[in-house]
Amino acid sequence: MLVSISTRALLVLALTLTAAFLALPEGKGFLRVGALTLNAGENRLSSAVIDSAAGFAYFGTSDLTGANPALIVKIRLSDFTRFGAMKLDTGENIVSSAVIDPAGGYAYFGTTDSQGSSNPAIIVRIRLSDFTRAGSLTLSDFESYSRSALIDTDSGFAYFGTNYGYLVKIRLSDFSRVGALYLSEAYPDAAVIDTAAGFAYFNMYSGTNNGLSAVKVSLSSFTIVDTISLGTGGCCDFSAVIDASAGFAYFDETGSVVKVRLFDFTYLGVLFLQPGGGAAVIDPPAGFAYFGRLSDIVKIRLADFTEVTRFTHLETESSASAVIDSAGGFAYFGTDSTPGSIVKVALGPYSRLVSNPTTMNVPSGKVTFDVRSNSTISEFQYSYYYGQTPGEIRFMVSGEGIGVANVTVPKSAVPRGGAITVSIDRNVTLTPQIIEDPNNYYVYISYHLSTHSVQIHLTPGAASSLSPTGIISLVRRNLPLLGGAILVALALVIGGIIVAVRIRRPRVHSPTPVIH
Repeated sequence: MLVSISTRALLVLALTLTAAFLALPEGKGFLRVGALTLNAGENRLSSAVIDSAAGFAYFGTSDLTGANPALIVKIRLSDFTRFGAMKLDTGENIVSSAVIDPAGGYAYFGTTDSQGSSNPAIIVRIRLSDFTRAGSLTLSDFESYSRSALIDTDSGFAYFGTNYGYLVKIRLSDFSRVGALYLSEAYPDAAVIDTAAGFAYFNMYSGTNNGLSAVKVSLSSFTIVDTISLGTGGCCDFSAVIDASAGFAYFDETGSVVKVRLFDFTYLGVLFLQPGGGAAVIDPPAGFAYFGRLSDIVKIRLADFTEVTRFTHLETESSASAVIDSAGGFAYFGTDSTPGSIVKVALGPYSRLVSNPTTMNVPSGKVTFDVRSNSTISEFQYSYYYGQTPGEIRFMVSGEGIGVANVTVPKSAVPRGGAITVSIDRNVTLTPQIIEDPNNYYVYISYHLSTHSVQIHLTPGAASSLSPTGIISLVRRNLPLLGGAILVALALVIGGIIVAVRIRRPRVHSPTPVIH
């Protein structure tokens, strides 16, 4: 009887530990991995767009006083650096919305001269290839302060929601105003688009009665289809994201996120977070959305509409803009600060990375290297260190966009007390993030893709670079490895329990236990 109780208790404990571990990846891989403070005068990053394939993001600044023209700041994603900035013209002092057409080669930024201005908004077109101004379009009277923007590149139109409730339709081919649709007296603070179904959805805030609503617009007929109330008492609508394939939109209100079903345009529920608001991004294939909340960034699981975890991004101001590179596994939040900062956030375990194991011979026997990457990996080679002669791991990467790789390096392949350094094409030094467990080092690198050679240098006798630096940012990428080890250990424990129970039972045919 004692054995039975003990066994049951241990089994419950083992299963509980297993369940807890399996739930770990959703929260543990979500963290801040860097921040980039921009130059003086590059303030309040109120809009942003991303060209993931080319490896750049663009953040629009704002001078709320209306004294100075805004800037468009270009960020290179591969090394997370400020690549350049373009100053806009006089009167284009606040960049309040933005959309991008990477295939067409342009980005479009909605600007105004000052906060609360009644002057017509100005849409500025930027050519991506050489980062130059490619024209501007001044809207009509009562079409001021572009608060939100959408783009339908397949149909060739962009849409800008303006301060007095007008939705302005812009034809991309000749960069001209097609017309405007009056939504309501409320402000279209945020918007999402379902290009496949042909609808856009606007998150509206009315300053008259603090009313919150959502408006559904048919893009083909450019008419209002329906309007639903999202409640009262909030100010203001800060952001919105859409999971078109699943059929839901999520509207950020002050203190909460509202979920709306698209096919019948129905309010489904609200998730209370905390007062304040900010920017938001969504990663439908991974099943999560990320909402700024003052200095926090909150991760929400879409399947059951619950908060998974959050962290403080350690900046003094809330997020005012955000973009996501789903393939690379990062989001970038622009802050409403002076000067502005961009916070780089790792989104979670790299389920999209493909394992590329290779077994090699070393003096102590066979070891297995593994390159987990979103790139195509080829020509893997390893040369063993000898004396003071460095060892080296070499392989080729190819693909498009931003490449990432997490390289498992057995400790027996690395000189004790040595250093690990990384270069690409033998002439560009990368800064890896490295963690370790008892058997392996895990070397994480990111790079801009086309086709490159990667070299991991294993140098004897140098000051070791193998430190806990970056350990948090890489734990998520090794969860499958750690999870396997833990599950194997749990299986052994459970197996031992079962064997112990069998040993304690009476044996009829054999006086001693036989373990098969």
